[in-house]
Amino acid sequence: MQNFYQAPTTAPQASGQIWQHKKSVVLDLMSKQAFLPKKCYKCNESGRERTKRFIWIPAWCYLFLLGGILLLLIPYLIFKKEVWVHYTVCQKHRTRHLINVTAAWLSFIGFFVAAAFELPILTLLLVVSMLVFLVLSMRALGIQKVKGDRVWINGTSPEFRQGLPPYQG
Repeated sequence: MQNFYQAPTTAPQASGQIWQHKKSVVLDLMSKQAFLPKKCYKCNESGRERTKRFIWIPAWCYLFLLGGILLLLIPYLIFKKEVWVHYTVCQKHRTRHLINVTAAWLSFIGFFVAAAFELPILTLLLVVSMLVFLVLSMRALGIQKVKGDRVWINGTSPEFRQGLPPYQG
């Protein structure tokens, strides 16, 4: 008897084209989904498959922030594009990313504790460390742009992009 409430046991398979373009990977979108090759996007080794949801809006929409966060909501709702990216990451790079995110959160919490105890030098050091760890954790995958039925993804290593054909678009 088939269980209709059970999660699928296999991930959807990629069937679209993939290219390299400068420091990005260009993928065909298939019903709001993009599939990277089944190797770690940082070191090109085998790893665990993951899926992440990205929301992209054109860069010019951020100009509406000058008018306030509520004014940004209008172009955001009109121009946003949602993409589900299926990728693979090895344990080494997954652990490194989790350490950076955790360190950024601990620095953020420590900032408030140091400010409450009026420790200005420690507060400044925690702000700097929080920014450093945030930058380090943001070097993961990201959407550069979405145009038509293609998506440009940045954050991959040169080793990962090496065997891909160049984009001719």
